[in-house]
Amino acid sequence: MGIKMKRLASLILGIILCITVSGCGAAGTDKAYPVKFDEAEVMVGETAASVLLDAGFELKEISGTELTADTPVEKNAYYTGINVVKDDATYAMISLAVEGKETTLSNALVAQIIVKPELGHVIDRISFDGVPLPEVTAEVFKEHVAGSTIREDGTRAFCAGDNYTSSIYYEDGKVTEMEMTRHYSVQWGT
Repeated sequence: MGIKMKRLASLILGIILCITVSGCGAAGTDKAYPVKFDEAEVMVGETAASVLLDAGFELKEISGTELTADTPVEKNAYYTGINVVKDDATYAMISLAVEGKETTLSNALVAQIIVKPELGHVIDRISFDGVPLPEVTAEVFKEHVAGSTIREDGTRAFCAGDNYTSSIYYEDGKVTEMEMTRHYSVQWGT
């Protein structure tokens, strides 16, 4: 099956992005925020997959197939459904994007990070903008992400701009999902 994403997943993600993109408000807030997996720092839209691979992480398809640094990836493409794993612990699911020319997986940029504790993702080893993820309350998110919005019921803190969307979902004040996305105009894998 390779690392090419399913068309249904791309359609759903596209719909979600269209619904959530509403602007962050203050100028300069449409940007990436650092997410750390242990000591490996990732800036969505800026960091290549090699940073994770060099830090000892494995990148695996949802099926469990391990991807290598030299796995070829098509030009102008977007791939999703890749788990970030280290020491048998799954940290997150990521998507990768490639603009311009055909390259290898190690050079593809991390385009999206999704962390969901319900899927067994280890949030105690992840930080958002220097704050351990379990400690990122909606108020902390708002302090770090200028122009962000908190839903009245406290279930989501987010900032959606033209280039980036950052969201954290909560239940009873605890993180249930974190998503950081860089928007690309590249083709979805087939």
